[in-house]
Amino acid sequence: MMNVVIDGIVYSNVGILSIQRSFDIRQRTDNGYSTTTGTRISNPIGTFFTYDVVFDMKKYNVDERSKLYEVLSDPDEYHTFELPYNDTVYKFNGCISSGRDNLDRIRNGVNIWGQLAVKIEPYGKKK
Repeated sequence: MMNVVIDGIVYSNVGILSIQRSFDIRQRTDNGYSTTTGTRISNPIGTFFTYDVVFDMKKYNVDERSKLYEVLSDPDEYHTFELPYNDTVYKFNGCISSGRDNLDRIRNGVNIWGQLAVKIEPYGKKK
């Protein structure tokens, strides 16, 4: 299982339960997408990858989960992520555009949160 690495920090008690990867080949829009005959004009800026990641705790560690949640929910910063890409690891700068989690239970007065799902958007096109 791959370690969760964000900004060079390894979250050893956090696992990746699932990853959904999508890509968008973004086009310049200042000259339109097609000619008057309907022929498509391609003027790509580049390929942008988006990751939907669901994190799960391998062994529940309140402090580590809280730190991860604070990093991921920070609205003002880009982060460096290391995520699977084909048969290697893709290291890129990106930001969290949305996230969600659920409160599983309260045990002895401690909130036990479950899976944490986030959408990671790239800072720029893949190089």
